[in-house]
Amino acid sequence: MRCQAKEGKGVNGVSRLVAVGGPEEGRSFDLDPAGITLGRHPSNSIVVNWDASISRQHARLTCRAGLFWLEDLGSKRGTFASLPGGPERQLLPNQPTLLLEGMMVRLGRHACFRMAGGVASGDEAVRQILSGLQEEIRHLCTGLARLAAPERDRQLALLEGMLARLGAAASEGELLCLAAEGVPTLEATAAQARAHRDVEPVAALPPLPEDLPDPDDPDRLKTLYNVFVANLQACFPADERDEE
Repeated sequence: MRCQAKEGKGVNGVSRLVAVGGPEEGRSFDLDPAGITLGRHPSNSIVVNWDASISRQHARLTCRAGLFWLEDLGSKRGTFASLPGGPERQLLPNQPTLLLEGMMVRLGRHACFRMAGGVASGDEAVRQILSGLQEEIRHLCTGLARLAAPERDRQLALLEGMLARLGAAASEGELLCLAAEGVPTLEATAAQARAHRDVEPVAALPPLPEDLPDPDDPDRLKTLYNVFVANLQACFPADERDEE
């Protein structure tokens, strides 16, 4: 395994992946905001050639709004991620997921890494993700109501599914990841909505919250959920919100 990546500044200093187990145990790979690829082929930024289950072009990391996102590139043996102390889940191909401080990443069967130097503060992560959500919601609100009925219904169903997953989150970390994963979905919908030019602007969304309950406050998770839901509900046309 080797790293050709340049040193990159994350939200809190240098963001990096640290090898866990295997022949490169403890080795640190600095992440370049311009992009990182992982796989067996020598052209990758991080080359993992000691595990035959790793694909030639296995996964990549991209930096958006100062945060690093992990994406599986259709690998044969999969890319997996887990929150500290949480269950491991396999990433869907070409569906980026946010990497928070301490998250574990597994490529194929044996190549494992820990995310370090990423978002460590819950409040900081919340503001970053809320900023991304609000930016896409601003675009989305200008066009969703004007889409043709079948496509509009499909997009509304996606948003409703997103709200349901947020409501089932059992921890702050899980809620943050689910909300962050919703940003690409909103981006795709907003891009289609922006193609409709006969739209009227919508009122500005409420400002981001400056203060949240402390991390050990039992109301914190509920407060975060309410903030995310309030923002996502702004995507729904006014007439449908009135019916609820």
